[in-house]
Amino acid sequence: CSAKTVTTVASGLGTDCCSSPYVFCPAADDCKIAYHYAAGDDLRFIDCNNATCSSAATTTIDSDTALSSTRPNIYCLSGIDCKIVYKDDAGTSKALKFVDCNNSSCSSNAITTLRTFDGSASIWPEIYCVTSADCKITFVEYDFTLSRYDFYFIDCDNEDCSTKTITRLINDSSDSILYSSIFCVASDDCKIVYSIAGSVMMVDCDNTACSSGTTTPIGTGAAVRESIYCFSSSDCKIAYGDGSLTFVDCENETCSAKNITTIGSGSPDDLALYCVTATDCKIAYNNSLDDFLKFVDCDNATCTPVAPGDITGEIESVDPL
Repeated sequence: CSAKTVTTVASGLGTDCCSSPYVFCPAADDCKIAYHYAAGDDLRFIDCNNATCSSAATTTIDSDTALSSTRPNIYCLSGIDCKIVYKDDAGTSKALKFVDCNNSSCSSNAITTLRTFDGSASIWPEIYCVTSADCKITFVEYDFTLSRYDFYFIDCDNEDCSTKTITRLINDSSDSILYSSIFCVASDDCKIVYSIAGSVMMVDCDNTACSSGTTTPIGTGAAVRESIYCFSSSDCKIAYGDGSLTFVDCENETCSAKNITTIGSGSPDDLALYCVTATDCKIAYNNSLDDFLKFVDCDNATCTPVAPGDITGEIESVDPL
């Protein structure tokens, strides 16, 4: 990524223009971006019309989200079938919502309320869709009164997720659970990574609702963010930050057998992992030490050793996330 094109896709909208963006690309010239627009408290959707997104259409999906502090998450089955999950902070009752886009710009859509929260919060929802009618969602519910965390899994049974099964994976925890990442090899074989009490954990779900499964410790440290990508049930890759960028190459279904590689220095504020093949993973992360977005190009299955040229240190100067 030393050769690149940087395009401004939203500007002139105020000093606090855009926050919490998330991108998904069904094709190289067809990327979709969901983000919060601060000035109007809107959830917006950008439909890129070319590879650099220099031509794009922007749609306001929800005009009053009260600028949720959590990032929306998006998954696209095709260029005309994207799903978005986000938190709506408007009003006295907060809500976790699901958007089923029916065209490329998401100007035609259906919005479903998945869950409401009275004085509680949904934090960093994540989504993975096996098919258009079979999306999986993870989210955390925090009770401000009791200072407790609950960790949930939603199994959608139709395209707009109006029919669903909700499973509580962790109940009434005093230890914080902020982030998670999910990848599904099949409808009944999802993998979930999260951090709790100084440990990074992976859940290997045994059924479609993840009502049973195996939880395995992956590493230690107060992980800032986790990301997972799988090629098969026994070959998942995980990246997380715990004071440094860490890469895990799982060698079985539960990741009880694995190779762990430490990459670079400094604690990532945020990160994302994508793998083209089992020996060619890419990681983008923000390093709080130098305020730059960095890019890692892995050359083998375990991402080790990482040569100096495999880390691009200045993709674009950014403010700390």
